[in-house]
Amino acid sequence: MIGSIDVIANGIVCYDQSLLLSRRGGWDFWTLPGDSVKPGEPIEEALKRTLQTALRTPLHSHDLSSVVESMESADGRPNHELHFLFDVELDEPVQDNAGSDIETRWFWWGDIDSVDIRPSALANQVRDPAFEQRVWIPATCSVNEEAVRSG
Repeated sequence: MIGSIDVIANGIVCYDQSLLLSRRGGWDFWTLPGDSVKPGEPIEEALKRTLQTALRTPLHSHDLSSVVESMESADGRPNHELHFLFDVELDEPVQDNAGSDIETRWFWWGDIDSVDIRPSALANQVRDPAFEQRVWIPATCSVNEEAVRSG
């Protein structure tokens, strides 16, 4: 029997040397914002759908950064997942949000090593101290400056 592979679209959203992480109600750990791709749904559309729902703001741009394979789900169960990671630029920075089913919070890069991020394959990408595999670099974090100035 061949098992299934879950395809997940995640956003790497950073601003002012901080990374945005999310968690669902009841989770005591964090992950990159995003969700599973629905059957027949293009991956980029899944990214837009899930991030706009969680962040309540439009995406200015998004570019595929990398694909990370994980053999565990975020809650630690054995599961085969492919995470498509996109560099996401927002039109404006978002505030921490704890009022919905999905909580979002900014974490300063200097504190990221002490945050429980899952699945571990994503945590390894986020924390890579040598910047050899790291999917984000704090010094490059920004939002669409033109949109902020005109807004």
